Parts: sequence; C-alpha cells; structure tokens
Amino acid sequence: MTSARSHPTKLSVTDRLEIRDLLMAWNWAVDAGDAVALSALCEPDIHIDDNGTEHIGIDSFLRAQLALGAGMQRWTDHPRLVREGDGIVVTSMAMITVQFSTGGTGLVWSGHSRDLLQRTTSWKFVNRILRPWRGDILGRFPHYVPKPSGSMG
Repeated sequence: MTSARSHPTKLSVTDRLEIRDLLMAWNWAVDAGDAVALSALCEPDIHIDDNGTEHIGIDSFLRAQLALGAGMQRWTDHPRLVREGDGIVVTSMAMITVQFSTGGTGLVWSGHSRDLLQRTTSWKFVNRILRPWRGDILGRFPHYVPKPSGSMG
C-alpha cells in the first residue's frame, strides 16, 4: 500500500509551471522588499509561520525579512505537490544566501517550506511554514549523521 505522500499529485503542466512561477515570484518579491508584488501572490489573510514566529498578512513578515539586511537572496527548489482538500500542499527545500560587502557569498539559512496553495483565478499562497533543517525532519534522511557540537565539516 502506498500513501498520498509517496506519490506527487498529478497536475497539468500548466498548473505545475504556474506553481513553480509562484514560488519564484515570492522569493523575488521578498528579496526586493516589494509589498505590492508579494500581496498579489497571497490571500489577504495569509498565515505565515516563520520558524515559530507567526504572521497574519504579509506586512509584519516582510518587515521582519527586511530587518535581516540587504543582499539576501532566497532560493526554493525541489517542490513536491500533493493535493489536500481543494488546495495543493507544496513542500520544498529552501535556503537564503547573502552577498557580503567584500564580494563573497555565503549560506545564512537552509531549511524547508510547506505551502498551502489555492486557485481562485490564479494560484495563491494561503499558508506558509518555514523551518530550518533540524529536528524531526532529519530523521527521514537515513544517511544523516549529526556532527558533534563544535566539529568542522
């Protein structure tokens, strides 16, 4: 027997591309601090759980992201789509890199997202959960072996 989680939902190519574009548009809007563009991607009462910090609507979330500083680039990839009720749940790998004033680039956050999307006239975010790579999620990766505190590599 297989579970709904074991097989991605079959969607049209158009829906898949629109959802992928939606994920990328989110990153560009947050990186640019563009509240108008971000609002167009979400239901007005979107619920965002950013590692335990709750936001209803985009205003406080965007302020918190901009307070992190300039030069951040958000990345989302490897989306997995599963139908849930009248929406689609998308789980993705995510990371944030930063461009340092010295010219170098570094990874400042890596984790995963769980998004509930619904289609009205277009796909929109209804709920977004952002979590770092730690805790129970790592137990699903059989080759993961935690490094002792303070070790390199």
